[in-house]
Amino acid sequence: MLENLTAYKNQNILTVRAESRLLQSGQYELRPDVSQDVFRLQDTRVTANVEPSNTVARSLGSITMDNDGYGRYRGEVQICKRDLEANHRVNVIGRIIEEDIPLLFLLKPGQTIKLIIE
Repeated sequence: MLENLTAYKNQNILTVRAESRLLQSGQYELRPDVSQDVFRLQDTRVTANVEPSNTVARSLGSITMDNDGYGRYRGEVQICKRDLEANHRVNVIGRIIEEDIPLLFLLKPGQTIKLIIE
């Protein structure tokens, strides 16, 4: 945890651990525009079909992907900032490890986040 906070302070990169069946470990940029509900990961949209799956209620720290129901936003990955209701256009694809959820409050628009998928 200490080395993660050092990287955050020196390089503005926040490292968090997550569980996901679809995402790979790596660095992602947060979109610069602010959303009250989610952190949106840049350059994650896709043109391939994303079928609705696991469209359940989303809690703080849930990792989601917009499905075909969102049209041009298909494939966009988000991390929930708060609890949200289920949405038939949003698939839950993972979650931030419980111990790392407090780190989410350090994130700012346009920042780099490094996800370590466990």
